[in-house]
Amino acid sequence: NASSSDYYGCSVAIYNDTIAVGAYGENGNRGAVYIYTRSGGTWTEYGTIIRSNDIAISDLFGISVTINNNEMVFCGASGIDAVYTFEKIGSDWTQIQKIEPSQSANSYGVSVACSGNRLVVGASSTGSIGNAYVYIYHSGTWNEEKLLDANTGSLDGHVGIKNNIITVSSKNKNSNTGSVYVYVYKNKQWVEYQELTASDATSDTWF
Repeated sequence: NASSSDYYGCSVAIYNDTIAVGAYGENGNRGAVYIYTRSGGTWTEYGTIIRSNDIAISDLFGISVTINNNEMVFCGASGIDAVYTFEKIGSDWTQIQKIEPSQSANSYGVSVACSGNRLVVGASSTGSIGNAYVYIYHSGTWNEEKLLDANTGSLDGHVGIKNNIITVSSKNKNSNTGSVYVYVYKNKQWVEYQELTASDATSDTWF
């Protein structure tokens, strides 16, 4: 049912035999996420198109997606500053949680990443400085574990996670030269470990 300005493919994620594809522009920027499964070497659109229960115009649902396993999908909706969690129950994808920031944020959910029992959500601006929110899964619920910020510069919301390492972008730092901050989980807390920069970086490269 694709149409102009759906922005289908604005975000994609894969885990084993499941692919999630975001289309944040669908239906007046309400947004949707399409699920595909692989069988016999062929990818086929799954029967259910994922949409939030409280979807509204300009929510931008699906601007980001990530998959935690074949049975849990996270969908960012930066227009409403939320992330929706869907779980595969039987043959249906069911919304089980709406995650919102603990403090006022701008474009919360513009990026999401998950590894194991941790979820990271990017926000391009919290007040005047961007942040990344870390959540941990416990007793069926995602709970905020840590709000990450940078010792120098401002984070801008693009995140990644693998095991006990988180990366967050800061593309506007130093006249838009840009950098990436690396955080590690050490002694039961997340700490800023290193700042990465491009060896040939110049202003307005947005590394």
